[in-house]
Amino acid sequence: MKGLLLTRIRKDYDYQYGVIKTAIDWTVIVYLILPGLFFTGLFYRSLWVEPPVWFNWFDWRLAALAMAITMLSSKWRTFLYEADSVFLIKRKELIESILKESFIYNLVYSLVETGLVVVLVCPFIVNFLNISWYSILAFWISMACVKVFGKSMFYFAWLRFKGWRLRAAVISIGIVIFLSTFLITWLSLYIPLAAALPLVMLIILLPVLLKNSLLSPNRILDHGIKERGYKTRFIKKMFSMSYEVETPPKAKTRSKPWFFRKSGRIFKQPGPQKAMAELFIKHYARNREYTYIILRLMGAAGASAIFVPSAWAYLIIVSFLAFGAVSVSQQMWAQLIDQHAIGVKYKSRDAYFKIKRKTDLITVVPYTVFLLLYFI
Repeated sequence: MKGLLLTRIRKDYDYQYGVIKTAIDWTVIVYLILPGLFFTGLFYRSLWVEPPVWFNWFDWRLAALAMAITMLSSKWRTFLYEADSVFLIKRKELIESILKESFIYNLVYSLVETGLVVVLVCPFIVNFLNISWYSILAFWISMACVKVFGKSMFYFAWLRFKGWRLRAAVISIGIVIFLSTFLITWLSLYIPLAAALPLVMLIILLPVLLKNSLLSPNRILDHGIKERGYKTRFIKKMFSMSYEVETPPKAKTRSKPWFFRKSGRIFKQPGPQKAMAELFIKHYARNREYTYIILRLMGAAGASAIFVPSAWAYLIIVSFLAFGAVSVSQQMWAQLIDQHAIGVKYKSRDAYFKIKRKTDLITVVPYTVFLLLYFI
């Protein structure tokens, strides 16, 4: 079975390489990737040789914030296919074996992934915080354990819950992982033994705790569906960044919207700007994906006020998040007007440009309030 797992891992990497190769040719490598790597290496070297002034703006929470962001990325891999529910359904011991072996893969992958982040923040930790290499090693191991635990809990929630319960579980787990990362970072850097040992024990006991779900061969079809979604992640990102390409149709049953279920008018007196504003508001309120993105950006702005001690650094972070929120608003207008088969005829109207500018200004208002509250 070990050979089967290694074969599937190799095939998955070959498949992802083929997908990436379709979007990146030699011109992109020569003119973008290689220069980017070269100048990034020079910048990273300068952080070791001559630490920049902006290091003084932060404390240990900078390393915690960088690691907390990575805690919410990457997925749990099982390397099980949907066809396995047909051809291996009667050999549950083999399925259970590959699930256990994939647990080792996830542990090693998380160790390497967090190791790269630790290497990136090492100039700040070593040169500015004066942390010993022993504490950095404890920081690396403990963060890898947190990442494995976070990925497994997200996967566990997906297997156990559906609908609003899944969203509530994912949000709760994300908040716990995000906050615990700061605590574990402080313990790892200043009391390394207190942070590393409990987490290592937790990872050792994790397969036993999740025996009936994460490592259960009875959920083979669910494992296959989740693995298929992660396998096509790069293809989905390419389609999301290429709006001129016709994306594959999505088979989705329309559910009742949260707001404006009866489609009543918002504004009593109709007009070009008010009509477009009503279209924008209803589309925004009914599109949960955009709502989640905006809420995450606003949540990041609020959390940064707590974890970023420097005013200038907070100003840069909030400005970046505000720019992201405006980009989301622009993307929604593009779907409603610019790229819509019927709405494109309003693209050159003055009312469209005016209401578009107003929505951009309204989008920036919460971030302006955050800045005012922070500096006051």
